[in-house]
Amino acid sequence: MSADLAEARSGRGATVFDWLTEIFEDRAPGVLRLR
Repeated sequence: MSADLAEARSGRGATVFDWLTEIFEDRAPGVLRLR
C-alpha cells in the first residue's frame, strides 16, 4: 500500500480517487455519474 501511495504522489500510479471509482464501478456498474 505504501508503495502504491508513493507512486500516486509522484504522478506515476493510480490515485486513491482512481481506486474509489474502480470500487464503485465493480459494485454498481453504470450507476456512478461524475459531473
